[in-house]
Amino acid sequence: TVVGETELEYTVTIPPQDAANTYESFLLYVVEQDSPVIIKNIVVTDDNQTTGLPVAPVYEEPTTPGISILTGGTVDVTWGGDSSISFLGCAADLSDCAFIQTSVLADDERGDVYQVAYGSDATVKPLAITSPVGVDVSEFTELSLDIKLVNAEPGVSFLLSLGAIPLTVEVDDTTEWQTITVTPHSSWDLTNVTRTFQFWSSDIADLVYQLDDVRWQ
Repeated sequence: TVVGETELEYTVTIPPQDAANTYESFLLYVVEQDSPVIIKNIVVTDDNQTTGLPVAPVYEEPTTPGISILTGGTVDVTWGGDSSISFLGCAADLSDCAFIQTSVLADDERGDVYQVAYGSDATVKPLAITSPVGVDVSEFTELSLDIKLVNAEPGVSFLLSLGAIPLTVEVDDTTEWQTITVTPHSSWDLTNVTRTFQFWSSDIADLVYQLDDVRWQ
């Protein structure tokens, strides 16, 4: 409670809360109406995650049998290696899609990861990994990918396709790594996969994301 007319500094300590709680606003009430109040220099100081704040999960490499598609920033040789990466509607060297920048970056948790960055003037150009030969993945039940949103609009979602019908991939609004698993569409032919991985979003302006451990399992 703010009392008196002298300008003072006030500190409020928030006790430990459930990690599921999310704080997005300050609520301040003037009890006596028509009383002028000066408020300035509002600062939130965290506690270095010592009282129950959520901590990013520790990365664990996949241990289940599967077929890797993209790991360590590199496309597996099963799918033709790095020469299999392209962006639909763009030249191989991206000379006509300068609004797309790709790179292999070192992540503190993961080692090398593959990053895609779209400029503010970008148009939708899906990331595509296309195998030169068909691969049978019909023994597997899901496609798994790890994604990190470096810069994205709130509520961004992606589409993933190996066939004519794409699936929507929902992601959390976080800058931490998250694992997404997708059950293939019943219309996809998994016995002879050449359209290995097509991945895109319509919320494309200034979108930056990283991929790792894309795999069938």
